[in-house]
Amino acid sequence: MVLDLTLENINIYLTVSILILVYFISKIFIEKIELNKNILIFNIIFLILIYSFSVLSWYSLSSSQNSIFAFYSTIFETLKNGFNKNILFEKAKISRQDINSSQKLPNIIYIIGESATFSHTSFANYFRETTPNLDKLAKNSNILIFNNALSIGTKTRLSVPYMSVGLSGIDPKGEIYKYPNILNYAKSVGYKTFLITSQDLSWGGLREFLLDDDTDKFVNGTDVNPNARVHKGADDLEMLNREILPIIENETKPFFILFQMDGNHYPYSKHSPQNFKIWQENSENSPEAYDNSMRYSDEVLSKLINNMRTKFSDSWIFYSTDHGQNLGGSNGMFNDNFSLDVVRNLLFISAPEYYREKLKLNLDKPVSQADIVPTILDILNIKQIYKLNGISLLKNIDNNRYRVVSNFMPTLHNTPEASIFFHDLSSIEIDFSKMSAKMSNGKIIKFEDLNSSIKDIFLDKLK
Repeated sequence: MVLDLTLENINIYLTVSILILVYFISKIFIEKIELNKNILIFNIIFLILIYSFSVLSWYSLSSSQNSIFAFYSTIFETLKNGFNKNILFEKAKISRQDINSSQKLPNIIYIIGESATFSHTSFANYFRETTPNLDKLAKNSNILIFNNALSIGTKTRLSVPYMSVGLSGIDPKGEIYKYPNILNYAKSVGYKTFLITSQDLSWGGLREFLLDDDTDKFVNGTDVNPNARVHKGADDLEMLNREILPIIENETKPFFILFQMDGNHYPYSKHSPQNFKIWQENSENSPEAYDNSMRYSDEVLSKLINNMRTKFSDSWIFYSTDHGQNLGGSNGMFNDNFSLDVVRNLLFISAPEYYREKLKLNLDKPVSQADIVPTILDILNIKQIYKLNGISLLKNIDNNRYRVVSNFMPTLHNTPEASIFFHDLSSIEIDFSKMSAKMSNGKIIKFEDLNSSIKDIFLDKLK
C-alpha cells in the first residue's frame, strides 16, 4: 500500500531532477578528492537509499503505519480527487443539500472526558461519594447514565478521533481519515461551531484531525494555561467559566460545542484544587488523589449541565470519557490493557424531556461511545456520508451486540490487537500479529477457529 501510494503521488520530474543533481554533485566531489569510480557508485547508491528512505519513512515504523502516514496519504488522495471536482468535503456538501435547513436546531454540547473510570462514580455504587451533583441530576432524569458503555480504544489518541467521527473497531488502513467529524456535520446544517479543549491539542496530531475551516472558534488549553501539556492542561472550571458559559449566555445563533476536558489524567493529584482535596492523598497517583479529581469533574460537569438546561430546555449534552484507569491492583496502573476499569466507559446524555423515555430503553444495553455521533445525526436528521458502525441511541439496541475495543488504529501505533466484548462484559482478546485469540477462560485458540459471526467483524478490515 505504501509503494502504491508513492507511485500514484510521487513527483517523477522532481525526483529525477534531484537524482541527476545528486549524481553530478557526487561526481564533482569524488573527482576533486581523486577517489575511484567504485566509491562514486557506492556514494550514489547510498544517497539514493537515503532519499528513498525519506520518501518511505513511515514504512520503517512499527506495523508499517502511523498517524502521520495515514494523515498525509489521505491528503494525497484528497488532492488527487480534487482535480475531478470530487474532494471529500465537496462530497459532503452534496449530501448536505438534502438536509432541511429550516429545521430548528437545538444547541448541543459534546463533552469528551479524560480518564474517568465508571467504577469510581457514586452511581456505580462506589464507596466514596465522588459524583454527588451528577447523582442528583440522574435522580431527576436530567442526565441519563448508560450502565454498559464501552470505549473505542484504550488511549486518548485511539478514542478521541473515532468518537468524534462515530466509528469503532480495527482500522489498520486508516479509513477514518476520509470520514467527516461531527463538527463538519454540524457546520453543514448551520451551527456556529466551537472546538474548546483544556488540553494542548497540538499533541498527538489531534489538532490536525479535528480542526479545519468548519470550526468557527478554537480555544486551546495553552490559551488559558501556557504550561498546558499532555498530563496537565488548563483548569476545567476556569475553561468553563471563561469560554463555555459566555457562549451559553450570549450566543444568538444555534451553537455546537465540542469540549475536551483536562479531566482525571495522571498524575491525579494535579487535577483537583486544594479546596477539593476531600480525601487525604498518600501519593500523587493514589486512589484518593484520583477520587478528588473525580469530585472536581463532578462540580464542573454539573455546573455546565445546570446552566445549559436552565437556559435551553430543548438542548442536548453528551458526555463520554475517552477511557478509564486501572488505579493499581492486579491490572496495574493507568490504561495499558483491556481491563474493565480502562474500557468500561462513563457515558451519559442530558436530553429534552420528549426524548428521555426512548433513551431509557437503552440504559442497560451494550452501547459504545461510537454511538454518540450517530445519535446526534439522528436528532438532526442528517444523512451519513459514509456508513458508521456506531448506532443511534434513539434506536433499539440489540442485547446481543458485539463491541470492539481496539489498539489496531493508525492514530497511535497501530498495534495489531483488539478485544471483542459481549453484553455481560466478558471478552475475547485477539492478537492479529499471531492470528490468535485469548478466550475469557485464558485458553488460546487460532483466530480461524472463532465463531464466524465474530471473525466477520474483522475480516473485511484485514484484507
